[in-house]
Amino acid sequence: MGDPMMPLLWSSKSLRHLASELNQQGHQVSHTTVGVLLEELGYSLQSTHKTRDVETHPDRNSQFEFINSKAQAFMNEK
Repeated sequence: MGDPMMPLLWSSKSLRHLASELNQQGHQVSHTTVGVLLEELGYSLQSTHKTRDVETHPDRNSQFEFINSKAQAFMNEK
């Protein structure tokens, strides 16, 4: 979560933070509208905290780097 330019960083933002970012980019939208739109697109909100203790996978960072590289490649194709 350290690189602010990673495209997947948006997936960890709250509805209020998403709405704020979108407003800064010129899109007038409220956090409730963001929630409705995401739900219509089939996305679901995640818990803001761990609900159970789970050991960290040893390859956790490399998994995120792999996912981010795939997302970055997809975005570059557009």
